[in-house]
Amino acid sequence: GGQAALRELPQALPQVVLLEIRLTDMPGAECIRRLRAQVPGVQIVVLSSTLESRFVFEAMTAGATGYLLKESAPGRILEAIPEVVNGGSPVAPAVARMLVERFHDDALTPADLDGLSEREEEVLRLVAQGFRAKEIAVDLKISVYTVQTHVRNIYEKLEVRSSAEAVARYFRSGRM
Repeated sequence: GGQAALRELPQALPQVVLLEIRLTDMPGAECIRRLRAQVPGVQIVVLSSTLESRFVFEAMTAGATGYLLKESAPGRILEAIPEVVNGGSPVAPAVARMLVERFHDDALTPADLDGLSEREEEVLRLVAQGFRAKEIAVDLKISVYTVQTHVRNIYEKLEVRSSAEAVARYFRSGRM
């Protein structure tokens, strides 16, 4: 449970934690907040069977870096670990859609993307089309590391914490 994670993980200093959001002994979002405070730099990916919007939003607001469903292919779950370490934000397609719909209500203008370089906007366009970092790297003939650097820069410039938020802004900008 959450209490055991809070007791044991600070000594282990993991880079990535896969966490079920519906814990029996404490709210999952609280566990995420406390883990991030106790283990600086830890990346937390929720791995849950729960697709309820309140749990998704609470997890992301608390600092989760990704949100996958337990029904995801085992290979996808394994891919998420290095992806999140390298600056990615793995989310299940249904979660990405939920987050995009959540941001449809935000009043964003095309000027919101003006700070992005042409290459960053190109990377964001490919992310919005559902391509992974490896695929983007091949398409643009750059390294995966460079793609991940562009993604981190996009997050910083758009002041977002996930690819879903960045994609939502991109759609709302009218440039898609």
